[in-house]
Amino acid sequence: MNREEYLSQLRKYLKRLPKDDYENAMEYFTEYFDEAGEEGEQNVIEELGTPKEAAGELLSNLVTKKVNMPKREKHYTKNVVLLSVLAILTAPISVPLAISVLILAGCLIFTLLCVIASVFILGVSFGLVGVKLILRAIVAIPFSASGTLVIGGMGLFGIGCSILIIVAGICFVRVFKNWIPRFMQKIVKRRSVKKDEKKQ
Repeated sequence: MNREEYLSQLRKYLKRLPKDDYENAMEYFTEYFDEAGEEGEQNVIEELGTPKEAAGELLSNLVTKKVNMPKREKHYTKNVVLLSVLAILTAPISVPLAISVLILAGCLIFTLLCVIASVFILGVSFGLVGVKLILRAIVAIPFSASGTLVIGGMGLFGIGCSILIIVAGICFVRVFKNWIPRFMQKIVKRRSVKKDEKKQ
């Protein structure tokens, strides 16, 4: 395999990267070959491994870089997930195993999304019940003062619970948003460790 064939295969593995990352990656590999010259071409290919391995290593490094970005720049969850999926697919493992890992990760993320949705639905339900009880308390004013206070108190309690549950849901979303990239990074790291073990 020569330089052009190597870079061509590398482009195939990296073409789904965001435009900037793709251009930076191809520039890096092109410069690496340029510095080695024609006589060092085969040494570079041996050093980098197969195009698939080189792409996997690069994607793994990109995931780590994105996860470790400063907090003010963390608008990256979608990019990290995409990069992680690409890194898993370029792993030197069988395609069915890579697909199984992705399905497992997807199921886990879907389950967490369902839990978050349930928390918000519970919060809204408490709020609606609280509002209904307060309206009933208003209607009960001419008939029973004690009944009005009890029903109104229960309504206020329901609204208070609703606010607490919704605030807890928002906190959970924030944790979950930061957790997804770290979870995907762990999967990619495990893939890298397995690749290193196979090399040895």
